[in-house]
Amino acid sequence: MAILRAGPWGELGDEFQNPVADTPTGVDPSPVNCAKNNWPNQDWGAVYEIEIETASGPEYEYGVVGLGEDVVGEGVFIANSIVFCWQATEEFDINLNWDMDSDYVGTNIPFFNWAYQTIEGDNDFYFNTPSNSGTETVTLPATTFGRFYYYVDVGSFDSWTLTTSIS
Repeated sequence: MAILRAGPWGELGDEFQNPVADTPTGVDPSPVNCAKNNWPNQDWGAVYEIEIETASGPEYEYGVVGLGEDVVGEGVFIANSIVFCWQATEEFDINLNWDMDSDYVGTNIPFFNWAYQTIEGDNDFYFNTPSNSGTETVTLPATTFGRFYYYVDVGSFDSWTLTTSIS
């Protein structure tokens, strides 16, 4: 079955959007990918958000990351999220990778979750209190349009380096 090409960027409810010209200012819209492959004129991509809690409140950094590229956030109460959209004629696996730079300390409460939703109404989610580093494999379904969200945070009064990626 052929799929009408969405994007190049999009979100559920508006699958056909132009790419963000410069640095994204949020996670929607996000790049639309062909499963884990590049389109002929667009490399695989996802929008990332790094949230760092500061004395004056949260600060956010946004950008675009490819498969296997690290998103690195440093600070206290740090969170990394990665969001992308996809189209696929067959299900496929992605790996969610994370690494926290030191052992748990008394106030550290890490949090890990992922969720997806497709335009056809399929959805799934998972959350956990993860170990300091690891990989979680997720199978994404065939869909004419889907949105995937991956989030890890380290809630600690100590300074941390949190590295996340999708491969």
